[in-house]
Amino acid sequence: MGLSRYIVEIIEQHRATICSGVPFLHLLENFRNHHILTDTEYTQLEKCDRHQKAGHEFLKILETRLDKDFFSFCEILIANTVESIQKIGRTLKEEATKAQVMIQDFAAMNDVRHLISNLITKTVPLSSSEIVLEPELVVAPNNEHDFMSIPKIITKKYYKDIVNTVPFPNILLSLREEEILDDDQYQNLREYQNQDNLKFHCMQIIKAQPNDKFFKFLEILKESRIENVRNLGAYLETEARNKYQLQ
Repeated sequence: MGLSRYIVEIIEQHRATICSGVPFLHLLENFRNHHILTDTEYTQLEKCDRHQKAGHEFLKILETRLDKDFFSFCEILIANTVESIQKIGRTLKEEATKAQVMIQDFAAMNDVRHLISNLITKTVPLSSSEIVLEPELVVAPNNEHDFMSIPKIITKKYYKDIVNTVPFPNILLSLREEEILDDDQYQNLREYQNQDNLKFHCMQIIKAQPNDKFFKFLEILKESRIENVRNLGAYLETEARNKYQLQ
């Protein structure tokens, strides 16, 4: 079944911090005892020579688990004696809990909206020309930075266009050279066998970039040998600069 998408996004946003700040090789026994890892997975991860390598491999496994296993992972970190590890665990748990509550609130709100809509429809029949579609619910930004985050806005609006057009396996090296990917992210993404997972994780990383790095990503697209990739890069750059009044 795998983790909920919002939890996967939280992990991706903090992947570098998790992999560099958690001594995974020292915690494998805890993960196995809490049934996050199987005996076979435990043995495989024991063979990793670095905590970061083990971290990337562990997170791949964690994404195939249930949400409750993610929260067990958070609790293990929170129970650690090292304050910096506790902080990572608390941050992950708090962000996931807030997102969970927000999703539940919006689900409840949508239930009420649909109930009201159905009642109105049954009471006052409408002709097809009078029907008004309900606007999509938009989650309010958490802070001022979110208003200015061009990568988040553009990748959300043109998500399908990007994932269906951009040959992510072919541009990983360029993303690394432009420091959009760090070394660990680059190596980790190269090992993905499932193209859908690769595209999803690339999009999560790009979405979390500052504006200047996002425009470097668009430059990579504009320099592609594939015409529709070049066209997409140019269009997205124009869209971003015009819509958000950037020079």
